[in-house]
Amino acid sequence: MSEKKATPSSVEGSATSTNTRRKAREKRVNTVLKFLKILGIPVSGGGVTGTIILLKNGKYELAIITTLISVLALVIAIWGNFFLRVINLTLDLIEEELEKIEEPIAQWIVKQLKTFPMRL
Repeated sequence: MSEKKATPSSVEGSATSTNTRRKAREKRVNTVLKFLKILGIPVSGGGVTGTIILLKNGKYELAIITTLISVLALVIAIWGNFFLRVINLTLDLIEEELEKIEEPIAQWIVKQLKTFPMRL
């Protein structure tokens, strides 16, 4: 049996769907980034205020927890863009690798379906 090569139309179709998925993912990432930027600075600022109030009231353990959460929120707000871009690039590379093996897997499935009745 001869192996079929990917037709130009199927390659173009997968490229189009890949671009559509990437644009949708970028839109979601931008929404998350806006959310992080909107909340990052106020949360960390509110955390500093809360820490000061807790220290005045002698609640040192809660003040430490509040400080850690505030610092974490600030770090996420600042570095969130970097991490989300790295994640987005990683997902793009995974998608490209999966697209390379889609055709052989589909051909293998079709071949198995064709020979299945003979094996029974």
